[in-house]
Amino acid sequence: MANLQSIRVTLRGATAAAGLALILAVGGCSMLQAEADRSLSDYSNLTTHPDDSSARRYIAPPEVIGRYQRLLVEPFSLRPGFRSDLKEVVRSDARELLDALRGRMIEIVGKRYDVVTEPGVDVLRLRAAITDLRFDGDSRDPAHAVGATYEAEVLDSVTGEQVGAVVRSFEAPPGQSVFDALGDLLLKFMNDAQGVQK
Repeated sequence: MANLQSIRVTLRGATAAAGLALILAVGGCSMLQAEADRSLSDYSNLTTHPDDSSARRYIAPPEVIGRYQRLLVEPFSLRPGFRSDLKEVVRSDARELLDALRGRMIEIVGKRYDVVTEPGVDVLRLRAAITDLRFDGDSRDPAHAVGATYEAEVLDSVTGEQVGAVVRSFEAPPGQSVFDALGDLLLKFMNDAQGVQK
């Protein structure tokens, strides 16, 4: 009888351990997925934007920003959130628009920075992702989106230190596409980081 009781205890312990392992495995997968969905390297520095309560941003002190003279612009990406209409967008339809936006950014910021393709000690890395597109109606053509949410950051291209970051939701002004509006907002973010008044 003692042996049977011992076996039952062992089985119950094994079942509990297996259940715990399953919970940890599922939880671990969820955590990994959450990490994979993150667009910024660090969200802890963000504070509410002084001029826009729908935005959060971080900008390093001027003495830090002032170290950098060159800029590396990564390809912009689509990273849909859990409830985002962006999941229904055909990626190839948006890719052309994103590439055009990146080209526009390179042209504009190139007036202030030497735009490069390799990291270096005085090189900032600009990363940006659209995490949501909003539509008015049934169309999911990204060119017809009426609003968006984006996350962007600038990093030290060698160390990965975050020098600036922004998370923002916006609606496109009448007569302007979401992607053109996003270009204006990214340029404003870069101007703010440099202390440049537009």
